[in-house]
Amino acid sequence: MYIDATVIGDEFTENEVELFYYSDPTLKGSNIIESPSNIQSQLLIPVDFGANDMNRIDRYATPTCKFTYGAKE
Repeated sequence: MYIDATVIGDEFTENEVELFYYSDPTLKGSNIIESPSNIQSQLLIPVDFGANDMNRIDRYATPTCKFTYGAKE
């Protein structure tokens, strides 16, 4: 889907900026139960990206992870 935006009345841009949405991936598991906090280690986490377009994700995405400790409040 392409969009054009306006800042001044009804004068729209002609940039044809492409927008797309993706579904959140589902984590399937992990290869590790625990890891010492003072040692850098690699975590391999299998992920199911569902019906997302993997070519588009490979081209544009910058995957990042956020880990939290403890129960959700």
